[in-house]
Amino acid sequence: MRFSVGGVSVQGTYHNVNQDAYKCAAFENGYAVALSDGLGSCSMSHYGSRAFCDCAIELVDKYSCNIEDMNQFIKELHQSWLNELNDYDIHECYCTALLVVVKQGRFFAFHLGDGVMVIEADDEFIVMSEEKDGDFSNYTEAMTENLVLDKWMMRTSSFNHLNGIYLSSDGVELADMSDQGAADVAHHLICECSGQNVEDIQNELTHQLQDWPSSDDKTIAFLVRKEAVNYGE
Repeated sequence: MRFSVGGVSVQGTYHNVNQDAYKCAAFENGYAVALSDGLGSCSMSHYGSRAFCDCAIELVDKYSCNIEDMNQFIKELHQSWLNELNDYDIHECYCTALLVVVKQGRFFAFHLGDGVMVIEADDEFIVMSEEKDGDFSNYTEAMTENLVLDKWMMRTSSFNHLNGIYLSSDGVELADMSDQGAADVAHHLICECSGQNVEDIQNELTHQLQDWPSSDDKTIAFLVRKEAVNYGE
């Protein structure tokens, strides 16, 4: 089963720099899709988000996409992120962290903070997003100088058929923010993009995000089947 990976990021009008970042990779034995949103309250969070994506993809490559101990993987990723940002004030580099790794019939998913992650496999949807309390709707967990493993959502599962993966930053505000609403948006993108050239997918998504009704930075990263498939509605 072959896949295409890619993404797009469109700067909003809320900041003078795009604080979002994404990075995707197709390896000889698997795939990885990473996305991060720098915290708006941190002046150098765009460095943090880029560092997370770079460090995540590098570490996945080091692991050859085979993550036997997810906690240990996060510990190494966090230290790599700190090392990468050694020349910056880490308190100004906080960012969210989303990562999915795929290898030979298994996925490994990591989620910290804002943003939506949807994995469509075996005709089921795995949706990961941060639950919001009404009194703390603007608060999000993030990568900081301290690692708290309990703050991370982690999941791994085997699958027979992987249809696609969808990641988005919170600037991509959905009309229906429920798990079902996120699954519907992801399913539509996966259906529409399977079998398409990555450049064409990215061009279309860029146009959509440029017209998206949000002043925040907006980023989508994806993994879709190279072959056009009718998944049904």
